[in-house]
Amino acid sequence: GAEGGAGAVHSGAGPGGLLAANRLKELAGEKCQVTVVDRESNFSFGASWLCLMTGEKRLNEIKGVIFLAAALIIFASLVSFDRLDLPFSTSSPNIPPHNLIRTFGAYLAGILVFLFGQPTSFIIPLLVFSLGMKFFRQERPDFRFPRLIGILVLLLSVSSLVGLFGPQIDAAVFSRSGFLGQGFSKFALVYFGRVGG
Repeated sequence: GAEGGAGAVHSGAGPGGLLAANRLKELAGEKCQVTVVDRESNFSFGASWLCLMTGEKRLNEIKGVIFLAAALIIFASLVSFDRLDLPFSTSSPNIPPHNLIRTFGAYLAGILVFLFGQPTSFIIPLLVFSLGMKFFRQERPDFRFPRLIGILVLLLSVSSLVGLFGPQIDAAVFSRSGFLGQGFSKFALVYFGRVGG
């Protein structure tokens, strides 16, 4: 049992108790303070370390649920995207919006489609979904800066590639690849051609 603080470990054998306490500290990553208390009873582990690990697992599961829900919201917003839901796209917007997530979904999908185009925007809920699954599997997500830059490069590359194919009318390219994709695809066409781009 635990006693005298958040990380007590009881032992009757001094060296064995110290070794077990040090091992607990390593496993807990120094997040759990383990104290050795000598007693005449047999060695037993404090409950606080187990509580710490269980609490961290539950927290990761909550994070996983949040990211999975966010992925579903983004996906539903994109699937039901209608430009007429946005007041800056028409003088007579849909009231209420036709988007499945209503006003929030209309604006969220509008921003993503404006930046990357509708086809490429579907990559984003897939990325968010995979992040949620990582938390469910108790894996540590990689939020390092190079990783985030890589995701941005992926989105730009796909949206630009989509813009290279099909009619090269500005409105059509913008609809397929968004503002960023249109800019990069135009640059690629001018300096490298369609094959080189």
